[in-house]
Amino acid sequence: MSQSLTFENFGHKQILTIAIPVILSNITTPLVGLTDMAVIGHAQLAGGISSAAATGAVAFGGMIFGLIFGSLSFFRMGTSGFTAQAKGAGDKTELAAIFLRVLLVGLAIGVAIILLRQPVIDIMFYWSDASADVQRLSSEYYQIRALAAPFTLMNYVILGWLMGQGRAKLGLLIQLVLNISNIALNLYFVFVLNLAVAGVAWASALAELVAFTISITIILAIYKPQFFKIPRVEFLDRAKLLRMFNVNRDILIRSMALLASLTWFTVQSGNMGDTLLAANAILLQFLVLFAYILDGFATSSEVFIGQSVGAKNNKIFDRVFKLSLGWAFAMAAFLVVLTLLFGEQLVNFLSQDAEVRSAAMDYLFWPAIAIIIGAWCYTVDGVFLGATRGADMRNMMLISLAVYFISWFILVELFGNHGHWAAYAIMLFTRGITLHSRIPKLKAEAF
Repeated sequence: MSQSLTFENFGHKQILTIAIPVILSNITTPLVGLTDMAVIGHAQLAGGISSAAATGAVAFGGMIFGLIFGSLSFFRMGTSGFTAQAKGAGDKTELAAIFLRVLLVGLAIGVAIILLRQPVIDIMFYWSDASADVQRLSSEYYQIRALAAPFTLMNYVILGWLMGQGRAKLGLLIQLVLNISNIALNLYFVFVLNLAVAGVAWASALAELVAFTISITIILAIYKPQFFKIPRVEFLDRAKLLRMFNVNRDILIRSMALLASLTWFTVQSGNMGDTLLAANAILLQFLVLFAYILDGFATSSEVFIGQSVGAKNNKIFDRVFKLSLGWAFAMAAFLVVLTLLFGEQLVNFLSQDAEVRSAAMDYLFWPAIAIIIGAWCYTVDGVFLGATRGADMRNMMLISLAVYFISWFILVELFGNHGHWAAYAIMLFTRGITLHSRIPKLKAEAF
């Protein structure tokens, strides 16, 4: 933490300085997926390939990519926490060492993902009944997009490293470069070069390369190459490497458990019939978008909690948590009001099917309930990310997942789709309350 950041001058401005750029950055991310679908839906397709098969291939290939790289999100989250603590402690050598350590690991795992592309495809399609066209096209999509895996993971590292230092505006710039170049390349490869599904994949892959090239150039211009010339003994410090591995391993397990809950929700929605599947998918998009927005305040919590731990300043810790949580609840309340006022218009925009519209309106209040609870659990999650308490995050998420499954089997039998949503809300509540209960121990050990 910089010396100017004290309890007396820390307030709403500092929280919003991080939160607003993160929110703006996050809102652009879903636009890329929407562009993928819109572009491929209007592409000229050769070889008798149907639009449905091409759209399904992009969706399926994107799902595989999302599952793998969602699990590897610790490259962003873990890096941010360690960086914030080094920044708070004023340790420039460790700040540079963290960047190089995690960047090297990201590069290595990215290369491994390239080498293992075909086995991943084989495993995914073993469980799928997708048509031959969808399997062939989604395999092509993933094989191309995975070529950029090293750059994707290194971009995670760069973003986490910048966010951990509170450089949210620079992080926003890099995300905008990534997303805008992705959209522009999408349009060019599909509509000008007529590459269809392969074009969508190449656009995503090359956008990662563009973002990495620009971001690493900016970092070297700001910090200068000599900033990263650190003693080998610091770079290869065994204790620090082991701690990084342990925390990231725990975040990986936590992320996989979270993805398991979302996958279960989607799969079980499909077992309730096409109408409820479509209605739940629409409402889940509301929840995902809201989560992206609230992530801004979770990131504020993560950054400043990490810096307070690094500086051994428990007063800043308490103030950060109070302000982040207050802003998260205020934003969640605003989103609930928007949902209740304009939810019907949004549902009608996303679906023309009268039955789907009616079903979505019957369950519209559930995303509103879930996002209020989510404001709590996302912010507390940020506290533990900043403090690099991966084991607590892992354990509380596994408990929450178990509670989710138990609740689901009981409530769906009694209340149908209402029980389906209630179980998910209970899981979010469990995440919040279990993590919150660990904060006193976290503070006792950190300070």
